[in-house]
Amino acid sequence: MNKIYLLTLSLILLLGKAGYGQSFLSFGKNKSRSTESKLYEKHSSVAFGLGTSHYYGDLAPYYRIIPSFTQDIRWNVGAEWERYLSPHWGVRVGLSWIRIAGDDNKFQGVAGMESFFMRNAHFRNDVKELSVVGVYQLVKQNRNYRARTKLMPYLFAGVGVFHHNPMAKAPQGISIPAGQWTSLQPLGTEGQGLPGYASPYKLISVSIPAGIGINYKVNQNWDFGVEFSLRYTLTDYLDDVGGPYVLPQDVQDPNTLAFSHRELESTSITTGRDRLPEIRQWFVNAGFTAYADPNTPINPRDAAVFYSGNSRNATGNINDSFLMTRIKLVYHLMPAVKCPPLR
Repeated sequence: MNKIYLLTLSLILLLGKAGYGQSFLSFGKNKSRSTESKLYEKHSSVAFGLGTSHYYGDLAPYYRIIPSFTQDIRWNVGAEWERYLSPHWGVRVGLSWIRIAGDDNKFQGVAGMESFFMRNAHFRNDVKELSVVGVYQLVKQNRNYRARTKLMPYLFAGVGVFHHNPMAKAPQGISIPAGQWTSLQPLGTEGQGLPGYASPYKLISVSIPAGIGINYKVNQNWDFGVEFSLRYTLTDYLDDVGGPYVLPQDVQDPNTLAFSHRELESTSITTGRDRLPEIRQWFVNAGFTAYADPNTPINPRDAAVFYSGNSRNATGNINDSFLMTRIKLVYHLMPAVKCPPLR
């Protein structure tokens, strides 16, 4: 019994000593980190950058990752202010202007994408975004910004709010001049605002930016940076496509009808290419064999077999998003000099 008592007492003392030692070391480590953060010279930087933008959504499906990435490359520009709070952490505020675009006519002749080509939708959209993100430096930075490391890889994520306005070129035969870029949301191309249809979508929405980048120290004040980011949005209407087709008999405005149903346009308004051979082939595959004869005119009522009961949406419940690449110049601002208090 005494042996058991002595063994138990010895274990308690040993564990207590180990716990004390671990607590002491942990305290020392936390104290060291706290001291580092206090000694770190907080400062700010401003940056300007530009790059490419790559839309993903109903006109550029997610499952075609590479083709969608290269299909409709557009541009982005932006300005940023960043505050460096510790050797690893910072916060950044950014303003960006991003143009994205998509066009179903890019699917002409692509096997398996015939329904996209028949839909014949296209758009461009200028997205103006204000974002706030947290930035994590993967390499611990030195106390003074002038002594920062040569290479500074980082991760970032946050939230943004943006305004957008999808537009498309007007078809021929309506009151709007053919080829004129026209705002789509006021038209309600999916019957938005009509009885039995959805409400108009909002032109202000939220984005979730996340990405990775690396800065290269050029001199004491300047960095050159490269960044890659994803913006997942909380809207499915960056492209004006997200729901079912509106039935032609429900539409009173001829302009709205022309923008809503473009499946029978014989010439692409964006590329100028002849669409009729592929349109006829689609109808032949659907059982309308008479349309194999190029002299047989297509009855617009037969287009109902394409849109009736179908959705223009091609991504299900996944909202639209876009990728951005950006090169940028970063200028580090000298922090304010702190003078000791007078006694």
